[in-house]
Amino acid sequence: MRRAGKYAIATGERLRHVRQVLGYTLKAVEDKSGGEFPAVTVGSWERASRDVSIERLTQYAQFLGVSIIVLLPGEPEGAARRWRLSVPARAAEAAVASVRSVMPVTRQQAADLLAAALKEAG
Repeated sequence: MRRAGKYAIATGERLRHVRQVLGYTLKAVEDKSGGEFPAVTVGSWERASRDVSIERLTQYAQFLGVSIIVLLPGEPEGAARRWRLSVPARAAEAAVASVRSVMPVTRQQAADLLAAALKEAG
């Protein structure tokens, strides 16, 4: 069995953390990427049981909508802060998409419904 180094393990942990923060399961990554990123492959990157090339990591970052810097351990503090600030926007977009998947509304109507619900929740 392959013994992963500390950096590979830290990278895998970061990949898992970012995926989970963005609300993706391994299955969702596979489905939403049209099979470009199979669950078994992404899971093996996260467990550091398989190496990931810079090219594939760049493609994965683009799929997730983040900078590759966010996926690497030890990124500059500013990059992490900018990424954390963009997560609420991504979550809001995911919420709008979720509403639209169950209701026949426009994107703006879904956003308005969510805004009203958040305001009411206080």
